[in-house]
Amino acid sequence: MNPVELIKKYEAQDFAQIFMLERGGELHAASIEEKLRDDVNQIGVIIFETMAAIGQFPVEEIGVLGKDRGVLVKVADQRLVISTFKSEVDYAVVQERLGQLVGELSRPVVVEEKAVLVKIEANVLDRVKAECNAYLGDFADKIYQNQLKAQKVNTAEVKVEDVKRLIFGLNKAASMIIGPKRAKEMTDKLLEFVKGL
Repeated sequence: MNPVELIKKYEAQDFAQIFMLERGGELHAASIEEKLRDDVNQIGVIIFETMAAIGQFPVEEIGVLGKDRGVLVKVADQRLVISTFKSEVDYAVVQERLGQLVGELSRPVVVEEKAVLVKIEANVLDRVKAECNAYLGDFADKIYQNQLKAQKVNTAEVKVEDVKRLIFGLNKAASMIIGPKRAKEMTDKLLEFVKGL
């Protein structure tokens, strides 16, 4: 089932707002304000980066309860399924419903990409890493390695689409550390490396 249709189905039966965030950054929601979209994306970046840093401890669920609202995040492979709800709602019910939704996600959403078979020089990755060092300093190596793995970049046979995915993954991670404006500046410079290919 289409992720947005699945979300609509569960939101119609429930009292919660539901989002699905793919590791690559794609956000699925029945409806969402721009500010909330940014917040959900930031939550996703933090969770994915944290999970990469503590990889030996698999995370299945994260819950945060506040005075008025709560957030429950279920980790489903390369996707986060997030529900916001009023705090008076029974947390166990939200867990159960979100678990059912995750169960219906029988297979991961495949984002169609055009296959680009253009190979590029392997040193482009060195140039990307050097630029990251200039912007991210001590954080650069860990973020770079996490994104190489997350974006499944084949370093032995580098393709244009691999590098572009890596750059956009680095952008999301960097925005949490140096802010969106500086991260965009870094991303624009990185995209110059593959411009015209």
